[in-house]
Amino acid sequence: MEETMMDLEKELEESYKQLEEDEQEQTPLTEEEEAEQNAWTYLKELKANGDTVKMKVKEAVAAGVVGTVEGIRAFIPVSKITNTHVESTDDWVGRTIEAEIITLDKANKKLVLSGRSVADKKAEAQKGEMLKEISVGQIVNGTVETIKPYGAFVRMENGLDGLLHVSQITQKRIRTPYEVLKEGQEVRAKITKIEDGKISLSMKVLEEITGGDPEEVDTSEYSDRGSIGTSLGDLLKGIKLD
Repeated sequence: MEETMMDLEKELEESYKQLEEDEQEQTPLTEEEEAEQNAWTYLKELKANGDTVKMKVKEAVAAGVVGTVEGIRAFIPVSKITNTHVESTDDWVGRTIEAEIITLDKANKKLVLSGRSVADKKAEAQKGEMLKEISVGQIVNGTVETIKPYGAFVRMENGLDGLLHVSQITQKRIRTPYEVLKEGQEVRAKITKIEDGKISLSMKVLEEITGGDPEEVDTSEYSDRGSIGTSLGDLLKGIKLD
């Protein structure tokens, strides 16, 4: 029976495979090569499982930091080192970064990691715990971090951020938050809403409670879980928490 083209292709494929196996038998891997091969296999498993690795930074370069993981050279771009601004990569030399594997290319010996994704997940988990400690109606102290045309972002003293919408800053009619607030200013506000991890604040409601005299605010009825911090706001100086 004549051989079909499919049979010939199969025979050729088996022949090439046998040649490769013969070459591998003739040139056994050195201990170093075998260790490297095992390392790549292990890293591949870690990536597939979504497990993290730890890399000690040995060198800082303009584009990021370099170290080794399981003996394999690894690189973390400056934008992936952590979830905060990196002033200088030199500051990270000698530090250990917990990271996820984002690129694994054995053929080109390319291993790229991200510490930022791990830091983001930890921060989100921490935020979830802190959110459990606050409640709507609570009066809090904080610092104006950023001002936008639509409102101001306030960093409360437990580290959480809340939005103080322009309509909730004061009873007075204002066009922008800049008319009343400045970055770095300490303020006191009431938590009016907590939804999907976002916190809404109001200074205006404190004015409404006291008829325009914030120093008469009685904080006891709003402190079921205790107020956050004890510093005084520029707007409401002299008020002390019960």
